[in-house]
Amino acid sequence: MNSKADKFYQEYLDREVDMAEVFDKQLRLVQELQNRIEHEMFKGMQYKANERGSGVSLYDPKLTKSAESLGKLVVQLQGSHLRILKEGERARKKMSLDDKVDATIKFIRSLPKGYLLKITDALKEGSK
Repeated sequence: MNSKADKFYQEYLDREVDMAEVFDKQLRLVQELQNRIEHEMFKGMQYKANERGSGVSLYDPKLTKSAESLGKLVVQLQGSHLRILKEGERARKKMSLDDKVDATIKFIRSLPKGYLLKITDALKEGSK
């Protein structure tokens, strides 16, 4: 039983996580929530004013609380984005030249074949 857990944990550690992809997903989620809140706010302003009369307040405490929570989430995203950038910069500075070359080769191999051919052609021309 422990061997399966150890194997799963090792696979978990070996799996690459792209922090930029995680951040982009979070950002898309926040943008969707912001669009929904804005839609609700404007929907309320357009239709409820005519139903209730012009003297009735359109303040919606639930919607306001959602907007405040969304604002806090945006601040957290900005903080996490800054940490991602700083960590990437820190990791880049610590890399040796061999590590940088290995990372470059790994990146180039992950590109679509058209880009790979373009790079190999450029390298062939540069070596002449």
